[in-house]
Amino acid sequence: MESLFDCQAGTYNNMELLPYWPTEMLDVLGGELPMFTGLEIDGNGLLEPNPLLSIGPSCDSSLSGLGMDGDWFVAPPSLEPSSVASSPDIEGQAREKSPDKTGQTFDSDLNMLLDETVPMESKKWIFNTIFDIVSKYRFHDGERIFPSLEFYFILVHNDSDADRLRGLIARFHHFIAYLKSYKADEALVSLKAVEQRMEALADQKGAEIAPSSCPIPDNDLMAMSQLKGLLDVEALAIAEPESFPIISQEPATKKRKRDADPEDCEIRAGFRLSDELKAPGEYRYNGLVHDENHFQSINDAYLRHARQRAGLAAEDDPTWPESGDRKRQYVKDLFDAITNTVDFHEARKAKAKVEAHNAATRGKAPSASERVLADETKTAVDRLEAVLHCKMSNLEVELVSWKVLEAAMACQQGHTMRALWASERTNSQWDVFETFEARWGAICENMKDCKMMLHSVTRADWVAKLAGAPMKERKNKLNNDSINARKGAQLKAGAKKMLENGP
Repeated sequence: MESLFDCQAGTYNNMELLPYWPTEMLDVLGGELPMFTGLEIDGNGLLEPNPLLSIGPSCDSSLSGLGMDGDWFVAPPSLEPSSVASSPDIEGQAREKSPDKTGQTFDSDLNMLLDETVPMESKKWIFNTIFDIVSKYRFHDGERIFPSLEFYFILVHNDSDADRLRGLIARFHHFIAYLKSYKADEALVSLKAVEQRMEALADQKGAEIAPSSCPIPDNDLMAMSQLKGLLDVEALAIAEPESFPIISQEPATKKRKRDADPEDCEIRAGFRLSDELKAPGEYRYNGLVHDENHFQSINDAYLRHARQRAGLAAEDDPTWPESGDRKRQYVKDLFDAITNTVDFHEARKAKAKVEAHNAATRGKAPSASERVLADETKTAVDRLEAVLHCKMSNLEVELVSWKVLEAAMACQQGHTMRALWASERTNSQWDVFETFEARWGAICENMKDCKMMLHSVTRADWVAKLAGAPMKERKNKLNNDSINARKGAQLKAGAKKMLENGP
């Protein structure tokens, strides 16, 4: 993650100044957080931020000062409509969306507080973050606003649990910072009351709230329901710019149901999956997985453990592939998109290169594959082979299509189906679609226009490559490492020579 202070320094009257506040997009828990640039120069020639500056979590531009809307929320006055994805809150006004690209909002934390299987220690951590960090630094005068999100990120920068803290702070700040003062007061009072009652129950029942012996009291359920009433519909993910076209995503119009996640809640063979994933890496074999059947069960739960924002629940989505006929129709749509080679990105690119080379008769000549791609008289089989470097049979295209359908159904329910070890950046890549049909349409459109995506889908699994040829794969890795090292040295030497010779 890029440091908050990894930025340029400015000068004023030939004097070295404090660093500018960052203007780049910073990667925070997989989401890009816009930073503010509003600065003033005081009498001593020092840069300092505008003290009234408060940044909206999804704002795409710098703001200066705060304004009040007609009823509930403190809203930035200079917000550009195109710079933020919004949807109506319970009063019908527009409210900014969450800064977290994973789509999680404070609603997920409220659900955790209501979850009887979550240990009291985890709930205490949420309450401590809310009251000892976020609300502690709320202004005591005027509209009693909360500091900007950047302030809190700097505050916890050196904390050993900074990444986790930033995630919760961002979600709660998005929820609380735009409420009117009296509504924020009510929310904090409700949360404090729930905390006190939970602690009292925990003292009576033991260190943790046991699901079987300590149900959530009705008054706490009511308090949480009131808090959820202050939350608008879940945050809309803002799609990153793509090199290839995708289906546009319409704003959500109804609140989603979250399907239950029994893999994370139930005890599997003597241990809870989430607890084991949070355990420190002692790297001592414990025999947690008993056999291949047990492995399949746990591995399936593990791949569904990482969650993102889901679309409509299957029972609420009229486009959900429930029947065999509908599934086969979706598979046929993808099959047709994959094998459609009338007009696609790689062919257009190759055609432009061939035409430029023929006109200038200089430069690097197009490869044989590029000439095939540029030739519109070639069959779909030939043109796909030029991209994939192999011929695919009808059966293989169907198998790929069914595999993608299975993954798309899981993703539409919010399951990433990606291992956590694949890195946070990989797991944070996510597009939200209201219906399954919208997701499938985007998949088909991109597979039709960008055959390199098909190339990626059909690449061999690296686990199978390792198991099949451990010695050869090791040799390939070492050779690649050696080649990359030589290329790096050559580039470094070339750059040094250019500097010595001058422009």
